[in-house]
Amino acid sequence: MGEKLNGSDIPTSFVSSIGEVVWPPKETNNERLKGIFPNPINDNDSLNSLLSELDNLPFLNHSRITARALISTKVLMNFDRQNPLCHLFETIIPLDGEVFENYCLVYLGKNTIQRTAPSETTSQQYERAASIFNENHEERKNHDFSDFKILVIDEKMRQDPQIQQMYYQLYSTFGWNEEEVVALINNPNNLLVAARDLNNGRIVSSGLVEFADINFNGLPTPLRLAEITEAATLKEYRGRGLYQKVSDEILKIIAGQTNPPDLVFGESNLDAEAVLKVAARQGRIPAFKTALDFNLPHAWILSQHVKIFQENRPSNYPYNNLMVTYLTQERLKKLWRK
Repeated sequence: MGEKLNGSDIPTSFVSSIGEVVWPPKETNNERLKGIFPNPINDNDSLNSLLSELDNLPFLNHSRITARALISTKVLMNFDRQNPLCHLFETIIPLDGEVFENYCLVYLGKNTIQRTAPSETTSQQYERAASIFNENHEERKNHDFSDFKILVIDEKMRQDPQIQQMYYQLYSTFGWNEEEVVALINNPNNLLVAARDLNNGRIVSSGLVEFADINFNGLPTPLRLAEITEAATLKEYRGRGLYQKVSDEILKIIAGQTNPPDLVFGESNLDAEAVLKVAARQGRIPAFKTALDFNLPHAWILSQHVKIFQENRPSNYPYNNLMVTYLTQERLKKLWRK
C-alpha cells in the first residue's frame, strides 16, 4: 500500500530519530547499535579512551555502530591527526551559546567491511554536495502555491484516521507499518508541518521536527536539539517547491520561539539532490565544510547509515550515505527570525 518515495532528512527510529543517552550503544533499526556518550570530553586522555572503547566495541549481530559525544573544541583541534583512531570521526558540529560555545557535537562510527560504500560513489556524492552548497542560492524559482495550504498538524488532526492514512502513504517507503506511523505522528516531541492540496484535501508533502533535551553529566543545562527529519512528497507533486515551502515554515516556527534550540540539524540523503538544495538555500552549514575547518577532511559523511527506498539499488550499496547539515542557535535566529 502507498507509493515509493525518495527520502531526505531521514529518521533512525520510528519514534525517536535523535536517540538517547546510553552507553555502550544499544540496538536500533537498520542493523545498527546507537548511543550518546553521557560525559563531556574535556581532555585528551578522555577522548583517547572513548575512541579506543568505541574501536573495540563488538558489532554483535549488527554491521554499524554510531555514537555521538560532546567534545571540547580545544581538545578536538589539538587531537593528533596521525592517530590511527581518527577514522572514527564522522561529523563535527561546533556549537555556540553560553554553555556550549567551547564544545562540538561529534558523530563517531564504524562499519563492517561488508557495509562499506564504494569510494567512487562517495567521491561523486562529495563533488555534487560541494557544487550545490557553493552555488548562489539567492534566487529561487517562483512556484505557485495558490492550490496548497501550509499547516501545522495539530493534536486533533493527528487523531484523525484519514490524516493517519495520508501519512502512512507518505512514509510507508521507510518500511513502517500503519501502527508505527501512528506512533510517529502522535509523538509529543514532534512538530509536523504539511502541505495540503486544497483541490482534494490530500496531504501531499510533509516535514517533521523532533525536539529533545540531552543531559550531559556535570553541565548545568541540557543541549536542546531539533532534528529536521522525515521529508516526503508524493511523486506526482514533486518539483513544485512544496518541501522547500514546508521546510522553510518549520525553520520560521523554530526561530520564532522565545528560546530556540541550541542546534537545528538534519541528516540529509546524499542521493537526493533536491534535499541538498533545500538545505543549502536555507543557509544550513554542510558537514564537509566543518570537516575542512577541523582538518579532518574525511569527517563529513554518515557512511551507509540507513536504508532508504531506491530503485535499482546497486548490490554494493546496500544502505544510504547521509550528510549532516545544520544551523546553530545564533545562525538560526540571524537567518530565520523575522
